[in-house]
Amino acid sequence: MRENNEFIVFRRISLDKGVKEYNVEREKLIDLMEAIKVMYEDNNEFAKRFVKLLPDTQLITIDIDRNKELDVPFVICATLDRPAEVVAIPRCNKIIWGVINEFIKD
Repeated sequence: MRENNEFIVFRRISLDKGVKEYNVEREKLIDLMEAIKVMYEDNNEFAKRFVKLLPDTQLITIDIDRNKELDVPFVICATLDRPAEVVAIPRCNKIIWGVINEFIKD
């Protein structure tokens, strides 16, 4: 994985569509998570977590098929200088999943 400070790569994995990568502007994503954090101050655990992770994150992997089978789906955030971090996001967090799904749609 190579360092790129401007973009975060979202990698979508699925059996029927294969592996596809999307470049997302880092600042745009951080700003969006900051806005969610402020707008939903009573329910913003995952926005807060992403605000902390995103400045160093290079790659976010989403395994579509595996997540369909799990009670609590997850993403994997990888950086250059520390082990990848699994972020389990309950399905009830529709706003966060909506943001993620928006960045990985065709």
